[in-house]
Amino acid sequence: MDVEKLRQDASSIQWSDMQDLPSIDDKVAFLCSNVISIFDKHAPVRPVRLKHRPSPWITDTVRKAMAHRDRLFRRFKKDRTDENWSACRAARNRCNKLCRNAKRRFIFEQIELSSPAGQFPNLWLKAYVLPLPKVPAPTAPNEYRPISILPFLSKILESIVHRQLTMFLSNGGLLNPFQSGFRSGHSTTTALLKVTEDIRCAMEDRRVTVLVLVDFSNAFNAVDHDLLLAVLRCHKISDPAVSWFSSYLRGRQQAIRCGPSDISDWADLSAGVPQGGILSPLLFSTFINLVTSNLLCSYHLYADDLQIYNQVKLDDLDAGIAGVNSDLEEILRWSRSFGISVNPNLQSVVGELTPLKILEIMTTLASAGKSSGGTSAGGAEGEPAAASS
Repeated sequence: MDVEKLRQDASSIQWSDMQDLPSIDDKVAFLCSNVISIFDKHAPVRPVRLKHRPSPWITDTVRKAMAHRDRLFRRFKKDRTDENWSACRAARNRCNKLCRNAKRRFIFEQIELSSPAGQFPNLWLKAYVLPLPKVPAPTAPNEYRPISILPFLSKILESIVHRQLTMFLSNGGLLNPFQSGFRSGHSTTTALLKVTEDIRCAMEDRRVTVLVLVDFSNAFNAVDHDLLLAVLRCHKISDPAVSWFSSYLRGRQQAIRCGPSDISDWADLSAGVPQGGILSPLLFSTFINLVTSNLLCSYHLYADDLQIYNQVKLDDLDAGIAGVNSDLEEILRWSRSFGISVNPNLQSVVGELTPLKILEIMTTLASAGKSSGGTSAGGAEGEPAAASS
């Protein structure tokens, strides 16, 4: 808008004529019509489409700094002198610093507000799922690997809560010592070494090991929210904290995204821990640890992979299998009660043993069985071996 031309047009109007009008309404109408006419000429109303909603962290101070930076940049583009460039660069650096501090304050405020209110921000409950192909030319849904993309800011808040929850569970002795998944200092290697060493010690003692690998189907996505929250309460986690975890788990939505504009409708998620979340592995471990509460055989967990094994003398093999069967029945009862399905496809028996019957399923002989982190081999003929199903 050219302010000088607007002033000239305003000066050309005979404002003194307004004094001769008989009524106040006529005077106001004269004033309004002339003012509106001037602004319609020099600053006409035009539709503006907002491409993005204004960022919530932008304050008036930041907005003024941005405007000052842009003015100096336009001046530099018209007159590219060293003086103008120095002024432009100084304004840019100051603006960038103000933006960083404003973002930091905004994120800190959101995190501070989340805990006392017991509320996880609703905007962070949505996730895009990217289907990545597992094979060169996929033709079926199971040939894609779904990758969940969560808002990155939510992971800052999750990291803070994860640190506090881990400390609480560790100090209270609530973390299963035989769970190697998602724990510092533990891995598939430590899980394999633990089980392998137990088998080696049994072989030294002339005992056989009946080992069963239990596979839970789609366990992370099947966790019941009410049951998980009940587990947290049993661990003496405070009511406000449980309310926060409830808002973290419930009300989530996801959409399939195949391209920039190829996005499905949003679908509600009624169960499971968020895929890709910082807190999800720890919450799942807290939940799945309950499966071992009533087991009598030795066991080891890696995330949702459970190994149970019984070590007996060869003459007591039937009793060893009976013990494994008893624990398997307990696992099946737990899985039905907690809504987690057990994959019925069992592996093979490892070792030179006669075929075994576990939970009414005849197993077949094999020379090795796969476990978390590696492969377990059977013993030579006539030697004690690990029986794995």
